[in-house]
Amino acid sequence: MPDGEPIFFGPDPQINVSLNQITNQAGEKGFIGKSQVRKWEWKMEIDNKRKTPAQLRIEDTMPYLPNEKVELALQSNPMPTLNREKGMYVWETTIEPGGKYTIDHNIEANAPSDVPMDSNR
Repeated sequence: MPDGEPIFFGPDPQINVSLNQITNQAGEKGFIGKSQVRKWEWKMEIDNKRKTPAQLRIEDTMPYLPNEKVELALQSNPMPTLNREKGMYVWETTIEPGGKYTIDHNIEANAPSDVPMDSNR
């Protein structure tokens, strides 16, 4: 292992994470030349119950786009860093003792109606 590489020792019982899926919708839009729309929305809340600050790196995989006709829109608060090489959304933060960090993460995929699109992310 190269020097300076992080080592993961497992979950921290004093860091509580909740992930709630708000939306998982599929539908169509448009009257002529209909298109497919898929929407996913999550809310993640991370609580630091420690007596010291917690440095965190949160990672989420980017959706796989099997066809260049599929357009992806990302709305996230806060916005993640995009690691396209690894196909990851990345958030890095420090949560103060007793503090909370919230991520509102929304993805919308649009494609012509003749393009196959999986409803899973």
